[in-house]
Amino acid sequence: VFTGDERYMILSAYYRQNRYHPAYALRGVFGLLIQVPFFIAAYSYLSHLEALKGARFLFIRDMGAPDSLLHVGRFALNVLPVAMTLINVAASAVYAKGFPAKEKAQLYGTALVFLVLLYNSPAGLVLYWTLNNVFSLAKNAVQKTKRPLKTAY
Repeated sequence: VFTGDERYMILSAYYRQNRYHPAYALRGVFGLLIQVPFFIAAYSYLSHLEALKGARFLFIRDMGAPDSLLHVGRFALNVLPVAMTLINVAASAVYAKGFPAKEKAQLYGTALVFLVLLYNSPAGLVLYWTLNNVFSLAKNAVQKTKRPLKTAY
């Protein structure tokens, strides 16, 4: 209803009366902001780690290069980032049980962003992130449900 200075004055009075500051809306982001530097450090470290180049692990031929586990003609498909995304979506679904659709969409969108960011990354880095997502899924299943084994199944 109000515009310009009137709107500003009314909102300022409302915030003062209710002891609210617009910066409080960012409280939920602080946890993510703390994690971002660690993710960047892990990404940088594992992306350029010489010990991973040429190293084999289970079914992965070279931990220092994208996994390229599936080949369709001349096109190589990286399976680990796709598996990582599916596990991340499952962990998000368990974690976001009972959340509004908007918050669920943000979690699923984040999973897709990581798929794009990590698709051509070294297999060692993606394996690390995939295992992190598996542990996150297990933790969320135990914390959010009364029957974690049924949820995991």
